[in-house]
Amino acid sequence: MFVGGCLMLCPQALAADPEGARMAAPHFGTVQLTSGFVQDPYPVGVIGGGTVPAADFVAGCPGFLGGDRPDLVLDFQAGNRPLHLYAVAASDTALVVGFPDGSWRCADDGAAGDRNPALTIDAPASGRYAIWLAGVERRDLPVPGAVIVSEVEPYR
Repeated sequence: MFVGGCLMLCPQALAADPEGARMAAPHFGTVQLTSGFVQDPYPVGVIGGGTVPAADFVAGCPGFLGGDRPDLVLDFQAGNRPLHLYAVAASDTALVVGFPDGSWRCADDGAAGDRNPALTIDAPASGRYAIWLAGVERRDLPVPGAVIVSEVEPYR
């Protein structure tokens, strides 16, 4: 199919469909964790970045992501602890997270003012969390990094 003279694979043809993307199969797998999980923190290697503006998913969110499907899905069984999602990468990043209830959040720089994002969910719901690692520095720049899931507040 052609859109504006390009095949559907052209970057400008990847119009953001946040809800469809939130439910799509992830690039780097699904992690199933139950509150109180033993391997805490739980890191997952991903390659983020992309051509779709993160702001197409969450207004004001910086950076670019692969909008067609998440980098990682967390299938989480919540308990009574906060849930912390953060990322570590050599370049500036942001996290875009689609929540089980269909809402969205963006996390940019961490609390210590570094370039690694951190998001705390005080009362997490059970369900599917779709997670993207957005590259902030440049469009279409692959960003190798790790998304880390924890119930222990990250040391910064």
